[in-house]
Amino acid sequence: LLGNLFDVPRSCEYEGYTKWKETYGDIAHIKVFGKHIIIINLVKVVKELLEQCSAIYSNRPYIPMVHDSDLMDLNWTFIMQRYTSTWKSDCHLFVQHFNSPMVKTSYSLRQMSSTHTLLQSLLHSPTELDVSIRHTIGNMLLGMVYGFDVQPGN
Repeated sequence: LLGNLFDVPRSCEYEGYTKWKETYGDIAHIKVFGKHIIIINLVKVVKELLEQCSAIYSNRPYIPMVHDSDLMDLNWTFIMQRYTSTWKSDCHLFVQHFNSPMVKTSYSLRQMSSTHTLLQSLLHSPTELDVSIRHTIGNMLLGMVYGFDVQPGN
């Protein structure tokens, strides 16, 4: 059941996996809690497998609770879709929208404004860290998605 759990580096993972490269080569396989994990230690191989052959290797695991139509049936959501032509189309639209200079500038301004508000809030009420962070995240998300500006205290 545990598989290679105790072999996995617990900190500075990149150093541990680099040592594995010296022992096991450019590609290593481990199994933890029944899940197969492939560690690739060569950029050329990563590009070849994950960029050029993405249709073969870039898929999400089937999760019955999420994908089964009798349970949650979340196949329609972008983040839960399997690697299909629909996902590729949705991904293309997502990247096209969120990678535009105008969107980057707009979101950057929203993030700066929210960060400024967070810092002011922490100066005035340093013990209210969790409330301030929740407000900041909510303000950024509602602002980016709906254009709302959430006032402090709401």
